[in-house]
Amino acid sequence: MKNMTAAAIFRAGKDLFLCQGYEKTTVREVAKRAGVNPALISYHFGSKRNLFKQVLIEQFYDLKRDFQDTIVQEDTIYGKLEAFIRVHNAHLEKNSGGYRFMVRELHFSQDIMEECLRNDLRDESDFFHTYLVTEIEHAMEAGQIRSLSPIHLLLHIISMNVFYFITGKRILARLCKVDTDIDQYEGQRVDEIVDLILCSLRPEK
Repeated sequence: MKNMTAAAIFRAGKDLFLCQGYEKTTVREVAKRAGVNPALISYHFGSKRNLFKQVLIEQFYDLKRDFQDTIVQEDTIYGKLEAFIRVHNAHLEKNSGGYRFMVRELHFSQDIMEECLRNDLRDESDFFHTYLVTEIEHAMEAGQIRSLSPIHLLLHIISMNVFYFITGKRILARLCKVDTDIDQYEGQRVDEIVDLILCSLRPEK
């Protein structure tokens, strides 16, 4: 029963946080949606802030799990980066609401986000650094790709993927007067990002 109650509170908090953000969500709203006494939120999570942090952590855990199944299997930096682009895009496709939430809270709840990354998500940060940043640096040293900033490269990839979804892919497609089927266009868009990024990595002659 204890786990069921905590799960109900978590689901209610997640739904409300994703819909209206941290500041606008109250403990009473979460309790009402979960069908529990407000005191149980403090009992199970300590505070609204801690409940919010658990929702943030889940977002990162899900992304790391998706990456673990693909990136670590690739032997080359080109394979790892293509996997990163495609898996990140697929994660956005199935969780676009979660990314809109993350972008919004990066602006309105920076202190909680920073605290979460610093204290609760070290393993996730280490994973991305080991399998992406470090691998990019090694590839540069081996002359496999040109000299560049690994962080800037990853930010470029993330930006190209995220902007499309948080803006509304159908709206962007219409504004750009895309005539093809939206799903077909989506596949072409991802292929273009892969080609653009991988071609830009070629060593300088």
